[in-house]
Amino acid sequence: MDFNVIKFNKKGRIAEITLNNPYAYNPYGKELALELYNVMKQIKWDREIRVVIIKSTGKAFSAGGDIKQFKQAVDKGKFTELVEDLILYLNATVLLMKKMDKIIISFVDGICAGVGLSLALNTDISIATERSSFIGAYNGLATTPDGGSSYVVLKNAGLPRTLWFFLSNEPISAKEANMWGILSKVVDSEIGEKYVNDLAEKIANGPYKANVLTKQLFVQGEKVSFEEYIEMEKEGIIQSTTTNDMKEAVNSFIEKRKPNFE
Repeated sequence: MDFNVIKFNKKGRIAEITLNNPYAYNPYGKELALELYNVMKQIKWDREIRVVIIKSTGKAFSAGGDIKQFKQAVDKGKFTELVEDLILYLNATVLLMKKMDKIIISFVDGICAGVGLSLALNTDISIATERSSFIGAYNGLATTPDGGSSYVVLKNAGLPRTLWFFLSNEPISAKEANMWGILSKVVDSEIGEKYVNDLAEKIANGPYKANVLTKQLFVQGEKVSFEEYIEMEKEGIIQSTTTNDMKEAVNSFIEKRKPNFE
């Protein structure tokens, strides 16, 4: 599959998606929407891939929607049609990320705004460098948030911070975003790429079934009662005991060696 505004690279069990339109700050327009959705579908059905890294080239992870494309659509009287199409692809992409049996890691090293928030914060693990910044940006375009970006902020940062963030359009640092609970970790800029690659390798070579069951437990667990949640935990650990990986983990612990997972 050929791509124009992303790069796709597969290294064994790890897939890398790189947003690759740096001079325009990786805007989310028709081309990126379609390419991201198609590559996610491709990854979903690749049984070899266990971990996906989403990153970017240039100074921005993504600065948000493609304003030039918006302007063209406004002039042609097709703005609402364009936005509806973009949101359909965005929502479908985000839901694929949430539901697929892969661990998705985002790596932000620069500006992350608007739709970029949806792509960066709706992953399973979100890593940012200390020089990164996060901006709501939607209010500046006289629109509401999309793609689940505000859901993540509201759930983790609370209503007062969420309202301020999306209505003020003021940026927050990676340190602040981490303090709000909307990032997994902040790392030094100099080691960011290496940290993410090492993390991906660790997870990709870890107990695959247990990792997928853990992701499913946490994603589904947000919607259920405590009683239902601990029942899901029970079922997950029972399923884990049927895998060779758990047997290997027990044996390697007793034998004081590093486990060799399937």
